[in-house]
Amino acid sequence: MVTSQAEEEAQPAQSPPTEAAVSPDEPGSPTKPVTLWNIIREFGWIGATSLGQGRQAYFYSAFVRRYGWLTNEEFADGLSLSQIVPGPNLSNFSVYIGWLRAGWKGALLAWFSLLTPGFLAILAAAWILSSGQLPPIFQGALAGVAAVSVALLVMVVVQTSPAACRRARGGWAILAATFVLAGPLAPVLHLGTVPILVIMTTVSLVVNRPR
Repeated sequence: MVTSQAEEEAQPAQSPPTEAAVSPDEPGSPTKPVTLWNIIREFGWIGATSLGQGRQAYFYSAFVRRYGWLTNEEFADGLSLSQIVPGPNLSNFSVYIGWLRAGWKGALLAWFSLLTPGFLAILAAAWILSSGQLPPIFQGALAGVAAVSVALLVMVVVQTSPAACRRARGGWAILAATFVLAGPLAPVLHLGTVPILVIMTTVSLVVNRPR
């Protein structure tokens, strides 16, 4: 009995699990620091391989699902912010992500890395077009990319809508009203994107004002 008690006392005490431990699979919690090289590599790869208007899906897949650089909420915030400030949505979004993960250097490198491949590609395409008519193979490729882009956009909307709407009072109603104004009622009311944005942003601010 004495020997058993002595053995128990000799065993090192196990420290309780801390709340700071983060699961590698938890979105928005990178398991290691994001370096500037990580930003150059990932944004350069997306800039070189993403096609069409569904590039937000590439961002979601890489930075929320694969690497956990952003939470769903941070992604939804960045997506909204990038569309209400002047400039191309994707370059705005890249600046937002780069800033969150690596400050102003990350923002600058994310923007530059994302745009450089497309800049070089469009120069090459312009050179081909200047020599004559677009080859038929390119026309078919463009038609296919358009269909894929729509599918990718729908995927981003489906995946980010719950996170965006749960955080706001009347979130789902605001989403539905915006869809109706920009879609079925647009030809009737003759409202452009900017007036719809102003109207629905004002409604959202009023509904979600501090109480």
